[in-house]
Amino acid sequence: MNALQRSLLHETVVFLPRVFQPQFQGIAYRVWRVTGGYGVSPVVAGSGLQCRSLLTGEVTRFDGMAVERLATAADLVAVEQAKLR
Repeated sequence: MNALQRSLLHETVVFLPRVFQPQFQGIAYRVWRVTGGYGVSPVVAGSGLQCRSLLTGEVTRFDGMAVERLATAADLVAVEQAKLR
């Protein structure tokens, strides 16, 4: 189960800022690609999402209820600009 109540498998999402420490609450840090977990489904009771950061490549688990929204083109641009810095 996830906050968007839709399948999130292979979607790029933005997590809520409160999930991250203050220095990592910028949009570039909050954009992740969902790669698996029970939380990818809108109907399964589990809420865990396996994700990969678009900025750092880090792989970790998030709670599906912490998803704010699907990423937009502007979010992806912010990630690319952060990579260039």
